[in-house]
Amino acid sequence: MRRRTIIAIAVPIVLIVAAVIVLADLNGGSLDFSGRDVRLIITDSMDGERTDHEISTIPKNSLVMVRSLSGYEKYSLKEGDVIQFWYFGILDHHRVVENDTEKMSITTKGDNSPVTELVPYEDITGIVVGVNHPLGEIVNIVKVYWVTVIAFVMAAFVAINAIVLYRKGELE
Repeated sequence: MRRRTIIAIAVPIVLIVAAVIVLADLNGGSLDFSGRDVRLIITDSMDGERTDHEISTIPKNSLVMVRSLSGYEKYSLKEGDVIQFWYFGILDHHRVVENDTEKMSITTKGDNSPVTELVPYEDITGIVVGVNHPLGEIVNIVKVYWVTVIAFVMAAFVAINAIVLYRKGELE
């Protein structure tokens, strides 16, 4: 087998394995992606001091993996969990401060915010199970500069093809 063929096979395999590892890490170590949602955090409300909680802090432009919660699971949310919930029409992610099972509501607070929110159980959609800041930065760059990224990829494709044609002697 030629060296180029081996490289052409190995590179995609390595990229796929790396993507699976990153996604599993983002998903709390699990490859079960059912009932999951990936979100880009666009504010710094959770970018506070490091904590001892499982989800320590969430810097702005991080990707988070959110696992959907059933109604019953909301009763077992505990202080320190980071939940996803609807708050005045916006999907938000803050830390649980208190779970009042009698009133069926959660008090939440952003790590970098002085304000608490009272969230009824019906507005809670899930719990954050993983955070990846570097991947979120990449997604944010692509989101903000998508035209530039597409132009760069197209230019690289044309340049690579021109080099290949030149080496074959088909381009003078």
